[in-house]
Amino acid sequence: MAAPGFSVSDLIDAAIQVKVVYDAFFNKYTNSASQVRELVDEIRRFGINLQKHRESFERVGLKYDGYDAIYRSLNQCYDFLDKYKSVLASKPSPTAIWRTARFPYVKDDIQHLRDMIQRHKEDLIHISMIHML
Repeated sequence: MAAPGFSVSDLIDAAIQVKVVYDAFFNKYTNSASQVRELVDEIRRFGINLQKHRESFERVGLKYDGYDAIYRSLNQCYDFLDKYKSVLASKPSPTAIWRTARFPYVKDDIQHLRDMIQRHKEDLIHISMIHML
């Protein structure tokens, strides 16, 4: 027994969680702020490309019914980013500290957003290819 009431595996799990939270603040490349900035850039680029796609379709008189769904997904991305924008704040607040420590534990949410964006990209490529042919 490692400590009263705790097993060795409990202490190892606790050490792993401490390392995850430590990295969220201090790992140069994978800290929460770096990951949020990367996600912001990815979503911003998608939004810009989406607008260019829409403009080019409108310019030649083509219609695509999927834009509303894409914009709903994009709004979901913006809502997520809004929730975690405090991670990028220059002055630490209790909210910023909490969000920074919590960010590594929302990887499933981040992956869901990235998967949505990827599906929309594939749809846009597909519809563009159809109209090119």
